Amino acid sequence: MLKNLMRTARPFRPGFLLTMVAAAGWVACGPPEPVLVGVLIPESGTAAIYGKSIRQGIELAVETVNEKGGIQGGRMVEVDIRDTGTNPLTAELAAQDLL
Repeated sequence: MLKNLMRTARPFRPGFLLTMVAAAGWVACGPPEPVLVGVLIPESGTAAIYGKSIRQGIELAVETVNEKGGIQGGRMVEVDIRDTGTNPLTAELAAQDLL
């Protein structure tokens, strides 16, 4: 029975093994994870007048960086902007939420 098995078994093909290892590595690599940045800005309250300009500046910077291929080897930047309400307690809660 062992002789029959040996006759019908396919010979080992190193090229097939190398192809499978390369394919597994390619699938595992995938696109790099984005860099997440949390930002607290005053979009309401007494300092809200500055919030719009700050948001626009941040969004422009992120867009520029991502158009150039991102950072740290092609990682895109994503921003989570939170409103402080020009209030220290609200800012603290927003910061804790980002963490």
